[in-house]
Amino acid sequence: MSSIIAEDMRQTLYIAKSTGPDFRGTETYGPAGPAPCRCEPSGRMVRAADGRQVVAEFFILTTAKVTVDDIVWPPGEDHTKVGASRKPLKAAPIVDLETGQVDHYEVSL
Repeated sequence: MSSIIAEDMRQTLYIAKSTGPDFRGTETYGPAGPAPCRCEPSGRMVRAADGRQVVAEFFILTTAKVTVDDIVWPPGEDHTKVGASRKPLKAAPIVDLETGQVDHYEVSL
């Protein structure tokens, strides 16, 4: 994917994709994989996927597909420690108006 903002993505986040619930109903995840990103401190109010209004700690731009079901380690966090991960409050695909294809994702943590 050739993103219009790819040159600004000089940081790395880690994403573990949701693989669904186990037999007890506990959410399970695949291995954490790296993805390029641009991460900025946020501190702004966002409406989370469940409808709550919360303060986002980070605003992230990435070319990797991220959903609210995944877990994410922002740049600088140890991706080997599950406790350091965060569930996205909001994840939105951004479409390139010229091509009609998803260009990148905006993620609020």
